[in-house]
Amino acid sequence: NWYVRRSRRRFWKGELDDDKRELLVLSELEQLTVPEIAEDSIRERTLGDAVAYRVDVDGKSETHLDIPVEQQIKPRELFLLIRNQDSPPLSINAVRGERRLVRLIFFAHQPGHYSLLSGNSQCPPPRYDLSALSEQLRNAAATEVEPSSLAPNPKYKAPEALAALTLIGAKIDVAKWKFRKLVPLTQSGAQQIELDPDLLAHALPDQRDLRLVREERQIPFLLEQTSISRPIQLNAALVNDLKTPMLSRWSLKMPQAALPTTRVVCTSASPLFHRQMRLWEEVTDERGDKFPRELGRATWDQTPAKATREFIIQLNARPQSDTLFLETNNGDNPAIEMREFRCYYPVTRVVFKAAPDSTHPVWLYYGNREASAPHYDLSLVAGELLRADRATVVSDGEENLSSKAERVGETLTGSARYIFWGALGLVVVVLLGLISRFLPKSQQ
Repeated sequence: NWYVRRSRRRFWKGELDDDKRELLVLSELEQLTVPEIAEDSIRERTLGDAVAYRVDVDGKSETHLDIPVEQQIKPRELFLLIRNQDSPPLSINAVRGERRLVRLIFFAHQPGHYSLLSGNSQCPPPRYDLSALSEQLRNAAATEVEPSSLAPNPKYKAPEALAALTLIGAKIDVAKWKFRKLVPLTQSGAQQIELDPDLLAHALPDQRDLRLVREERQIPFLLEQTSISRPIQLNAALVNDLKTPMLSRWSLKMPQAALPTTRVVCTSASPLFHRQMRLWEEVTDERGDKFPRELGRATWDQTPAKATREFIIQLNARPQSDTLFLETNNGDNPAIEMREFRCYYPVTRVVFKAAPDSTHPVWLYYGNREASAPHYDLSLVAGELLRADRATVVSDGEENLSSKAERVGETLTGSARYIFWGALGLVVVVLLGLISRFLPKSQQ
């Protein structure tokens, strides 16, 4: 996934740096998306899509690399998504936007220097008496004037995003939240935090248990779901079953259990094969019994003429454990070589406004299964927050707020958990019995 930052562009073109091939046929789906507010969160909306291709045969070239938009783009950030399917990724060296020509017509009483002001997002649009004659003036003869290059206004003072609002939420009791991270702020204004794998694994799947807290009060925020994915390298080991020699199986170790993985990618040096690949994990039920849980299945075809040797398997469920298994039946063929295993998880951001305060730090709490999704009034002015420049904040290490007994209980699974809690209950009963012996007996 590759994204660009631009503002107020209406038409987008991409240039591909690949002119050395005599025959190049591309059929890649390009999609341009923009973040917008939807149900107290930030999600991506598609502005336009197109199929990009370039064909060069016998000196004749035909190219289509345009994505028509034909609308004003208000946020500062756009995402250009290219779906390569089974083809190798495209090499892109430039992306540019084209806008519609806009003219400003005015009447000058006398020659001289005039100032054309722009860049104030807070002012309302002007309304002059002349606007009623816009149709008559559209084709009027006018002198073309070329303005000078853009220059800063020395009297300009940049307004703070949402300066007129004090963004403070309701009070909160954080006793039920198991984890928290310190959010170090270095500057005031709009901020964004990208949720790391530790937080994503311990928070609820829909992140409804996230809370930003300062002095036992919530800080309103927006949750931004993006189409960006981050890779994580996996530790892989070959764990074949001696009872089934035709079966090849790899164990893939992830950094965290329950990481919201969307796909697993690997490569192979074998030039020719056809395999059915199966991805699964081993989970434990409440009684302590283990059983396989399938996460995905796909077919992998490889030929010597095929340029890419990558395999991608999409997950149809979120893993519960920290170990995945990828296996295939080789039949009467030799086993294939597999390497460079990695998984991808989607990028989620928390967008908010705050100022640094050394005496009252900001904490990000998560890990409360009873929590409901927060609803803040911030969504009413979220458009201004989207247009503001955000400072990227990296949260500190995770703090586990659970008691020692709860931590031990969480690490145990199956029958071991029941034995632990049963033994703990028996100890409590024995202690109560001993205490009752030392209590004075009541008189008849």
